[in-house]
Amino acid sequence: MQQFLTWCQEQGIRYNNVDIKQTDYAGHGLFLNSTWNDSTSSLVHIPQNLVLTASTLLTLSTKFVNVLDTALSPSTLPLDQRIQLPGNDRTSLRLFLAYEINQDKKQNNESSFWQHYIHSLPSLSFFQENHVLFLDPDDLLFQLLEGTSIASSIRAKQASLKREWDHLHALWDMTFEDWLLADTLFWSRVVRLTNGDTNNDDDDDGTGDLALIPFFDLANHSTQPTIRWQLSNDGLDLVPFDVPIRDGTELCLSYGQKPNQELLFLHGFTLEDNPVVGQTTFSLSPFLNPGMDEESALKCQWLQQLDQFKPLLVLTQPSQSGLFGQTGWTFESICMMYLAALDQDDKSSSVQLSLEGKKLTTWNDLSSAVEVLPHAPVIQLRVVMMLLDASRYHLQQISDHDTILEESDDLSERNLTCHIVRYRDEERQRLQQSVDSLSQLSEELMQNPVVKDYLDAMNADDDS
Repeated sequence: MQQFLTWCQEQGIRYNNVDIKQTDYAGHGLFLNSTWNDSTSSLVHIPQNLVLTASTLLTLSTKFVNVLDTALSPSTLPLDQRIQLPGNDRTSLRLFLAYEINQDKKQNNESSFWQHYIHSLPSLSFFQENHVLFLDPDDLLFQLLEGTSIASSIRAKQASLKREWDHLHALWDMTFEDWLLADTLFWSRVVRLTNGDTNNDDDDDGTGDLALIPFFDLANHSTQPTIRWQLSNDGLDLVPFDVPIRDGTELCLSYGQKPNQELLFLHGFTLEDNPVVGQTTFSLSPFLNPGMDEESALKCQWLQQLDQFKPLLVLTQPSQSGLFGQTGWTFESICMMYLAALDQDDKSSSVQLSLEGKKLTTWNDLSSAVEVLPHAPVIQLRVVMMLLDASRYHLQQISDHDTILEESDDLSERNLTCHIVRYRDEERQRLQQSVDSLSQLSEELMQNPVVKDYLDAMNADDDS
């Protein structure tokens, strides 16, 4: 770390009254070494030439620029345009990290300008002990996550990275571990430089450059940050939120309003009493799979016409709005389940979805049309029972793995265990709340006269 600090000073990074210390929860952090009362001066200044964005990568070595030119598509566009396309900025910065990591491992290789920065970053062994993305499916900690949303997210991310690596590793002798490490470093340290001149990292509208910034990225996260960043004419500054800041205080940024699920997935930690409510997500495909039948395929085509559609059912904080508000399932999730619950008898069979002759083009159209159907309570009961079965299934999966904690004494010594248990308990509580509220709603719907008449008719058909 001392070599890195010497390099920082040589490159013009100023950090008066700030020390780097090891923390007991997140590697290194920034700490104030004397009380700070100045609200106008910066605690840390990073020169502009050390702010790494996709565009600045084009100024690096010819060999690396050739890597970018080969890796990024479409080849019909100039590289300086390609690198700015959605997704290519992320790929470029991850390639930079993977390339530097790989070059650093080679003996007798000419030292890179960024060598000391790369050495300051967490190592592969650190992430293997402290990040869920490095868990093997046979690992007991991964098994402890079964039934939770993050288990499927980890599998999907690992598979996605493997596909990327299959495409990219021919550029040089990059190992899959290099690519996995580069991706994890990127997501745990990247910041978006918004178009405004100041930011506290709570807002991200998707505009502005993604950046990797030496020294800056040592600042850890807090829901009560002591510092924020702001752009200046010649770089980036870390400035106090409020003064005075006492001697010995850790200087923390806000990484944004992130629930424990996101913090665990991206950064490898959770927060006790995190005020940000998390989400549980289920895939829509078990309920509405285009491979099931033609009707499901048509319904999925209709869904794909909606803006920003994702085939995920989302369970979050209960509300007071609507029939399903207390269950915690989002409005869009209920609409998707409405669609899954409708059948040919409900007149819902075309891409230009219609109910009772009315063309539907939005979530609100779909919800309103279902709710005025004469047998709407029957459709709603179908939705309740499907969500109830899914919630019980995932809740049971979590409970089935409780014995892992009881039978494996060595898990208590692993850094990730407490964070996985905290997130797991949150997800269990959310699923239990879903089961309880859906069960109550099903009882209420079963007493609805329309539902009773429908069930009586079904029983009569069975008897005949």
